[in-house]
Amino acid sequence: MSEMMTNAKHTVMQAVTNKKFLIIIFLLTLFIALAFWVYTTYIAPKLNPEYKDNKEFIGDGGEDAVTNANIYAFYTDWCPHCKTNIISADSGWKKTMDKYNGQKINGVTVTFVEVNGEKEDSTLQNFESDHSVNITGFPTIYLVKGNSVIEFDSDITQDNLTNFLNTAL
Repeated sequence: MSEMMTNAKHTVMQAVTNKKFLIIIFLLTLFIALAFWVYTTYIAPKLNPEYKDNKEFIGDGGEDAVTNANIYAFYTDWCPHCKTNIISADSGWKKTMDKYNGQKINGVTVTFVEVNGEKEDSTLQNFESDHSVNITGFPTIYLVKGNSVIEFDSDITQDNLTNFLNTAL
């Protein structure tokens, strides 16, 4: 048994003193260190990206840096849907406006604007030309944030408007 230990010890000593063996060990260590650095620097951050709740595009100071938004309700006095959904004091629009007008939602200050399509025809036409939209029916609601113009296309309830604002801002 001792002869076997002596032979093993002699073989290990030969390998350690051999220049080829030392170069291979050095290069292997260097390669492993380089692979570890590449993994921690480039690969690991992409495996667990930071979660961003409901934001498809996170910009670097462009449109996402907008701090004010206007939500417009276009209506007329004669329209039954406008009377129920915009003009009435207990409408979803009025309740949402009372709760959020001038408040910040996701860091954006929201201003509610009501435009009577008959009495304020010039305001309506300016809005259409400024934002390249065509308002053909009432009530119509648009959110303007920076260069984005988003039409609200759902039942005008407080819950729907709140979800719309939280999602779009």
